[in-house]
Amino acid sequence: MKKILHIIVGLNAGGAEMLLVDLVRNSNQLFYSEVIILGDYFDLLERVESAGVKVHQFHIDKSINGFRKGLKALAKILNNQEFDVVHAHMYHGLMLATWYHIFYRKINIAFTPNNVSFKSRFRDLFVRLMKSRRKADILFGESMIKNIYRDDYRIITNAINTKKFDLNEKKYDELTFIQVGRLEPQKNHLHFLDIIREVKEQRKNFRVCIIGKGELETPINNKIAKLGIGDVVEMWGYRTDIAEICNKVHVFIMPSLWEGLPVSMLEAGASGLLVFCTPVGSIPDYITEETGILSSIDDFSNNMIKIIDHYEDLKVKGDNLKKKIFEDFDISSIAQKHLELYKEIS
Repeated sequence: MKKILHIIVGLNAGGAEMLLVDLVRNSNQLFYSEVIILGDYFDLLERVESAGVKVHQFHIDKSINGFRKGLKALAKILNNQEFDVVHAHMYHGLMLATWYHIFYRKINIAFTPNNVSFKSRFRDLFVRLMKSRRKADILFGESMIKNIYRDDYRIITNAINTKKFDLNEKKYDELTFIQVGRLEPQKNHLHFLDIIREVKEQRKNFRVCIIGKGELETPINNKIAKLGIGDVVEMWGYRTDIAEICNKVHVFIMPSLWEGLPVSMLEAGASGLLVFCTPVGSIPDYITEETGILSSIDDFSNNMIKIIDHYEDLKVKGDNLKKKIFEDFDISSIAQKHLELYKEIS
């Protein structure tokens, strides 16, 4: 059985983290996994450990000293135990694995970037210059392709446990949009509140529920009060009952500035929701005219009004997307694709 060491910044409730959790929980018959958490984000830690997966917690920050501490801790693990593949999830995991590869000994590195934005030219440059140090780059779709990745990149999509979302909950009476994700600039919450105010000036028969936690929680609450939209916007915080919520609401909405292939969108799709997103990351590879609605931020308010007015006609897109999610994005088939890749590069 192949032995895989996964490296990730934390196990908070984000898309990359959810994918890793589902991957290790649903692959213990295919390959052996251990997980390194670099930082101090542990929302999903219990879910990993309850599956019998060993977790190493480094408790380091993103400073130079933190990096040195992390590199020593990684060396201690890899020098005492042989892994067939080190799978780095996101940029900081890649940095640590690559410098171990350079300073200590060669290892087989697989890299999943998860996002199309690294926020800095230095990060893009590092990923591009270190192509030869990696054995595989795993992208979610053709839209993620950049020259910083290996030419022989692999397309392996994000995935979820689809059965978990195949419920039969009664829908809320009022047309309800949900936005699910960390309260961070990437998700564009503050601009979205301006859009909600524009829609509220023209329509009244809707509400928006924002699910998640993060650094922007206070600014978001303050802006809701300032704009006077508290009657249509509800802050639900961090929730563990996303499957039930998705089956009760009507529309999944994501006005993000950048993405990879969001797990929250796949969960919404598996629940049969009408998906309404900005065309960023790999989203346009899978959300088409038949399976959802894509919109630029400039047209977001107009399209949101269109959904409110014509939801009954548009919800068939959610039915189409649900079928596609169940066929192509179930974690069992994606875990098998990872196993095939691990075998190939080790």
